[in-house]
Amino acid sequence: MKNGHGWMWGTGEILALEWLPVTYGNAPRNADEMISHLFPSPSSHRTGKIRDVFDNRRARFEFELLERFEAGMELRGTEIKSIRVAGVDFRDAFARFESGELYLENLYIAPYDKASYNNHDPRRKRKLLLHKKELSELRVAVTQRGLTIVPVKMYYLKGRLKIEIAIAKGKKLHDKREAQKAKDAKREMEAYR
Repeated sequence: MKNGHGWMWGTGEILALEWLPVTYGNAPRNADEMISHLFPSPSSHRTGKIRDVFDNRRARFEFELLERFEAGMELRGTEIKSIRVAGVDFRDAFARFESGELYLENLYIAPYDKASYNNHDPRRKRKLLLHKKELSELRVAVTQRGLTIVPVKMYYLKGRLKIEIAIAKGKKLHDKREAQKAKDAKREMEAYR
C-alpha cells in the first residue's frame, strides 16, 4: 500500500520503490544508488585488499631474494601517522636477531610534523612480529647459511601495517650487470610492440 512518500510498505519491510524524487548533490538518484547508499560495501580495511604498497626496489637489485615472509611490526602512533603521510625509506634497512627476537634496523620513518615532544626516533629498532616456527627458520638461514634478512614491501592489510621480509643473498657485480642487461632488453622489446 502506498503511504504518500513513494514507498510501498508491507509487513514492516520495504517491498519496492515506486518513485524517487529529483535530488541534488550526493543523494541517491535511482533504486540501485539508494540500496548502495543504505548498505555500503565494506571498505578496504575490513576486506582482504592490500593497499598503500611501499616497495623496496633496491633490495631486488642488490640481493637475490630466496624466501619471503609476512610480518607485523611493533610501532608507535606517531610512526603510523607519519607512514600514512610521508611513507618510508628502506635504504640500508635490514633485520637482525637480538636476544631471541627479530628487529628491523635502519628503517627510516620521518618524524610526524604534528606530534609534540614525544615524537619517535626516525631510525630506532622496531620489533618484527612472527610465529616461532618462522623465527627459527630465519635464524637458521642467518646463522648457518650466512644469509641476510631485508625488507621488501610494506602495506596495509585489513587495517594493519604488514611488512614483507625476505631471506636474501647478496649479488656480485657481474650478476647486477646481467640483471640490468636483461631488464633493458625486455624494456626495448616492449617498446617495439
